[in-house]
Amino acid sequence: MQVFNLLNCRKIDETINFFEGLNRNIVFVMVWCFIFTAQVLLGQFGGLFFSVYIHGMAPMQWCIVLLVSLVVIPTNLFSKWIIFGVLKLGDGEDDLDEEEEEEEGENKD
Repeated sequence: MQVFNLLNCRKIDETINFFEGLNRNIVFVMVWCFIFTAQVLLGQFGGLFFSVYIHGMAPMQWCIVLLVSLVVIPTNLFSKWIIFGVLKLGDGEDDLDEEEEEEEGENKD
């Protein structure tokens, strides 16, 4: 589930396409691939050390894990829709601009 949540966490504003700019962030892609590979290897070959079944997971179990993990993506999209679409909370940048203007006004006095 973490590997899909890493993709969601790339864009915390109202941006829907979390793949945008992924090709410009090679370090993120490398870390994502490492975590994905480590999770698969530990899940399949972790054995007694990580308290997983000694023979690893069956293909059907891997499919179930991936499908359940993919639920993170529509959940994130739904929460963005609620926050930015329905409640219209915005990204908070307007509040920061107002605070900066107030500070500049106080500094001039």
